[in-house]
Amino acid sequence: MKEWQQPKTILIPLDFSEASSAALDYAVPFAETLRAKMVLLYVVATPLVPLELYGLTPDYETLVNTATKNLQNIAKQHCNDAEQVIVDVRKGTVDEQILEAAEQHGCDMIVMSTHGHRGNPIPKW
Repeated sequence: MKEWQQPKTILIPLDFSEASSAALDYAVPFAETLRAKMVLLYVVATPLVPLELYGLTPDYETLVNTATKNLQNIAKQHCNDAEQVIVDVRKGTVDEQILEAAEQHGCDMIVMSTHGHRGNPIPKW
């Protein structure tokens, strides 16, 4: 069995919900205690079918800029050492972007929330 190693970089995906705020409230003191870098991530989700096919033109640049400002404000409000925080906003599918960000930033831990939603339950016979 591999010995536990203290994380050096923690990825914290956020979606600006109450649930992700709760994960942030847990992750920040944890990271600060360990003196780990934090990566605050927001993903501007792109639909599976391009909206342009329906004559819609999403303003992704504005969404990315707004999310970046929001994450920067969160970092200032919640994190004592701004130099230990990286703000990352990406566009794409959420699950893929979380994994890519973790790899690109060399994250050895991800702290994220769940909304508690479940898929359709399998019926019991």
